[in-house]
Amino acid sequence: MLNRSTRSTISYSDTNSFSKLVLDYLSGDEKLKPFYNLFPSIDSFKTAIDLKSKEKTNRELLVKVLEQQYLDIDASELVKNNIKSLLDKNTYTVTTGHQLCLFTGPLYFLYKVVDIINLAKTLNQHYPDHDFVPIYWMVTEDHDFAEINHAHVFGKKIEWVKEVAGPIGRIETTSLESIIVELEKVLGDHENAKYLIGLFKDSYLKHDNLAKATQYLVNELFGEYGLVILDPDCKELKNEFTDIIKSDIIEQTNYKLVNETIDELKSAGYHDQVKPREINVFYLEDDLRARIVEESGKYQVLDNEISFTKEELENELEKNSEKFGPNVVTRPLYQEKILPNLAYIGGGAEVAYWFEYKKMFEHHNIAFPIIFLRNSVMVLDEATQKNMEKLQLIETQLFKDENTLIKEYVEANSNEEITLKEEMNAMNEIFVKVVKKTEYVDKSLVGMIMAENKKQVNAFNNIEGRLRKAEKAKFETEQNKINKIKEKLFPDGHLQERHDNFITYYMRYEKDFIGSLIEHLDPLEFKFTILK
Repeated sequence: MLNRSTRSTISYSDTNSFSKLVLDYLSGDEKLKPFYNLFPSIDSFKTAIDLKSKEKTNRELLVKVLEQQYLDIDASELVKNNIKSLLDKNTYTVTTGHQLCLFTGPLYFLYKVVDIINLAKTLNQHYPDHDFVPIYWMVTEDHDFAEINHAHVFGKKIEWVKEVAGPIGRIETTSLESIIVELEKVLGDHENAKYLIGLFKDSYLKHDNLAKATQYLVNELFGEYGLVILDPDCKELKNEFTDIIKSDIIEQTNYKLVNETIDELKSAGYHDQVKPREINVFYLEDDLRARIVEESGKYQVLDNEISFTKEELENELEKNSEKFGPNVVTRPLYQEKILPNLAYIGGGAEVAYWFEYKKMFEHHNIAFPIIFLRNSVMVLDEATQKNMEKLQLIETQLFKDENTLIKEYVEANSNEEITLKEEMNAMNEIFVKVVKKTEYVDKSLVGMIMAENKKQVNAFNNIEGRLRKAEKAKFETEQNKINKIKEKLFPDGHLQERHDNFITYYMRYEKDFIGSLIEHLDPLEFKFTILK
């Protein structure tokens, strides 16, 4: 059981799974320093607090909206207190954002949430004169349904097939009833299965849309730890952001500033993660999420008859701000405008795109938050650990490709030396002598001799390959164990955390799974975590 779990860590660089930008950032590389404000350390928060305290955040409105959004949620006392504490100028937030993935999606969503919970806890201990609240910013206005409509459970893909238009947070969820029935068949009648199926029915079948369903589900999993969940698809909150929306559409300064920063990142040896558009705002209705483009002096909703003059646009923004939604470029501005936020925790791709935005933040006089890389975790069950012990595999070897791992194992455990390097060297020496003799007699023959040498090298390589194959066949049982380990830890060739859903682990470990994550994940450590 994971209530007796242990952990170990390895360097991110040893996993071969993280970009140069991320590794350089965590090592404090000088080339990246112009692209962020403060390095992610506990001491940096002193400066972050000072910078954010100079901004005017509408705390009263934020608390009012949160209390409205929690009316139908059974919030813990800790969540209620956290929401109320946001009225206090000495309370700040740490935030992560994520799409509304079916059944929470891949495991790494849990790791992001646990990281902000643990970061807030550490900050509360380190800065006792302030309070820190973990916020999950639901990405309710996204449109990529294919990215969020499935979950991998015990090797089976559970998929919600549906025609969708408009922001995903507004999608009705009653059509998930048949999907939950399908999941029930996969999980069986175990007590843990009954709990999860009940949870999903309460989440998806008793709420109007995916935003409310996800809020309910995530609160059930993390409410006891004080996590506050915010739906930004809200007219009152967007009223606070209309000046920046107007600036993006009319002046298009964000487009220019982000492109300037991308050019600087490329000059420093990095590639762009997100390409800004001239206008980084969508027009929204329940069944519509479309880009706005400027055409012939008017602002046109793409592939639609809706269009505005400058004056009409300003009027529409003032009256119907809920119809305008940020894209991946302007969403961080919206988040940091609305929240008294100090830090954002995200994956490698998120870290990369935040680095494109610093100039944009400076232009709008909004403090650039401290950017943290979320923890990455690999869970090793007992069977995997036993197989690793039998094979004498160490954790860093797990990140090598399967063929390399098998080859190394065979070489390390074979009684016979399966290399012909010595013999090949001896053969090459003979050919060197033959060439020297030939040069005295007829230099025109040297090319023919070298070609023969190459032919013999190829023959030796072929023989060596056959020897390896024959030796490898003696280790069929061990190969199968290596294959099983790799498939379990890297399903479909992906990191476990980017594929598997938490259901698989909750079925085995119950609440101990989340409890172990809370116990073991340290967002300030910057190491890849192995959980056993």
